[in-house]
Amino acid sequence: MPTPVLGTKFIFTVADDRISLEWSVPVEAGIPFQRGRAEVANGVTGAFTRISHSVDATLDGRVPVQRRHVEMGNRYVYRLNRDAGVVNGDQRRCTCR
Repeated sequence: MPTPVLGTKFIFTVADDRISLEWSVPVEAGIPFQRGRAEVANGVTGAFTRISHSVDATLDGRVPVQRRHVEMGNRYVYRLNRDAGVVNGDQRRCTCR
């Protein structure tokens, strides 16, 4: 059963046809991580697909990702998973504009 990672922060920026995301996690969250994305259509979040796996946080707790080829105007939900099943319980919605 997924368990939320406490103290997780999330920021994102959109530029051109890419999105840059970054989670900040506490050291006790462990490593490695996986990142997932789902598209939102008509207010409904679709199925998540893995966009990366076995990614370690930096020494200061950052877990960054850059994705290209996002569609401007589309909405996406991103989440951070740990291989042991720990999930960022607050999935983050991003609208590309």
